[in-house]
Amino acid sequence: ADEGLNDRTHAANIDSEITARVKTRIECKSSMPVCGRDRRIVKVRVTVLKKPGGGNVVLANEVTKQIERATKSWAQACIKVQQEGVTRFLDAPNDEDGNNIIADNTFNGTDFIAIASDPAHAAGKSSGVIELYFTPKIPNANAFTVAPECDIAVVGDDTFIFVGTDQNNGQLDIRYRTLAHELGHALDNLP
Repeated sequence: ADEGLNDRTHAANIDSEITARVKTRIECKSSMPVCGRDRRIVKVRVTVLKKPGGGNVVLANEVTKQIERATKSWAQACIKVQQEGVTRFLDAPNDEDGNNIIADNTFNGTDFIAIASDPAHAAGKSSGVIELYFTPKIPNANAFTVAPECDIAVVGDDTFIFVGTDQNNGQLDIRYRTLAHELGHALDNLP
């Protein structure tokens, strides 16, 4: 039974501790933090794009679920995903022709350049904080990551993760560990 006595598959919260009790002639008890000093925090600043006709591309509680799922996925490496500040709900910027980049209800591989170049989206960026965007559907992908190693001038030293929503009334399929997967790309700096 999960969480029962002697459960060897127990999933502990990385902020908690594990206690072992051994009974011989005297009872011996020892506790230690799950991750101790080795715990790492990965900070993300969350932006949800607004649909051109109104509404957001994803529900706010779906953002929280993705962050929790990513923390659970990376727990064995003692990595905790933490949101920096409150979720921003911003209009998508226009492309170089003056058209809203998500007017067609998709987010393509070059739309991120408009976001990385837009002053409203750049405001408040912090070094060491990943820019996490929830976008409309991304053709042929669930998400993608753009890191400094991609050598794109407008990206600079920043890392961006773009998670496409499945257009299911703003709900992501939580069975997929999309954010956790993309963090793998961001943490090892490889596309």
